[in-house]
This record gives sequence, structure tokens and C-alpha cells, in this order.
Amino acid sequence: MLDNSDWVPAAMLYYDKNKNNSAGLDGFFRKLERLAYMLVCSYNVNQRIARYARILSDLEASDGESVDLSDREKKDFADRLNSDVYIMTSPQKKYIILRLDSFLAETGAQYDHKVLSIEHILPQTVDDGSYWSQKWPDVQEREKWLHKVGNLIPLSRHKNSSASNYDFTKKKNVYFFKNGATPYVLASQIMPLTDWTPAEAEKRQASLIALFKQNWEL
Repeated sequence: MLDNSDWVPAAMLYYDKNKNNSAGLDGFFRKLERLAYMLVCSYNVNQRIARYARILSDLEASDGESVDLSDREKKDFADRLNSDVYIMTSPQKKYIILRLDSFLAETGAQYDHKVLSIEHILPQTVDDGSYWSQKWPDVQEREKWLHKVGNLIPLSRHKNSSASNYDFTKKKNVYFFKNGATPYVLASQIMPLTDWTPAEAEKRQASLIALFKQNWEL
């Protein structure tokens, strides 16, 4: 799903040296995939190229241990995922949301939808006296959770600004799940909920970050 092929030389070189070692291939490619996402979400292109060059040099000399993330890199990546994802670049937040959805789907996830938009559950604009102002009266708390993955869902349709401020039940039934369906597991998580409160956002955020840490061993 990434928009660069910088990881390919390392993948080819490791495969060429270890093509008969299925366990080694599985372990290396899991680590390479994690590294590829970390680099595209946290590093600039020059830093990314330098990091891959180090892996290639390491592979030429030994077994490519530099594909592992350092403890500092793991922490920085986890902090990045736990930050305001929505204000990242459009490709970065797309990668994060779709990879997170694929972790939830576990197997068989296909992402060939012509349209992907990322929508806030708690809207960006809250009018006085609205459902959202009653459920989220603390402005600082709104700002804390607004742009985090716990408050975001992917949609397979274009955004509708007029629907973004619907109360939760209407927004869920009319906007998020029109005709009761969604192609994204990440979105289906909120279908059973009857309310969207700070407690729900905090709970979902913790669950999703734990999922990242589990699958990427952060």
C-alpha cells in the first residue's frame, strides 16, 4: 500500500541470500514491513534512503540485523501512531488507517475502493447547544481526541460536510453506514455503540494503539 519502492532492494538481497530459509524470510519481511511504515510515517525521504542504505550494507556483511528497530525507534513510532494522525500528510494517514484496518481484518483484506475518505466521529466543529457540545462539554478534551485514530473511521465515499455535525446516531446510520454496511472493519467497530463520549474515544484509542504495538512489536 506504500507509495515508494525503497524497501525493494533490501527485500531482493535478503531473499537472494536466504531463499531456502522460510522462517528467516518470514521474520525478515515482517520486520521490513514494520520498518517501511515507520520510515514513511516518521522520516523524510533522505533519512529513509540513508536507513535503507544501512540495511543493504549490513546485509552484504552479515544477516541484516539493522532491519530491527531500536528501542528509541519503537518508542518514537508508537508515539507517532498515538499522536494526531489526522493532521499528518494525506498518504501517511491513509497508510496508518488502512494498515490498522487490515490488522483488524486479520486475513483477506482487499483495498481497491475508488474512494477513501477519513472522517471524524466527534466532528471538527461543535455548535453550542448541539448533541456534541452536551456529550463533549470540555473543549480541551475535544482537542485532545479529535484527530487521533480512536476518533477516526475510513469511508468508501466522499465526505459530506453537511452530515459531519449530525448527532451520533444519525451520523452513524445515515452517513457512516448508509444501507447498514461498510467495507472497513475499523468503521464497523462503532456500529453497536449508542453514544460517542470521551470515555468511548479513550477506550477505542487504547485498543487500537495496543493493536499496533502487538502486530508491530513496538
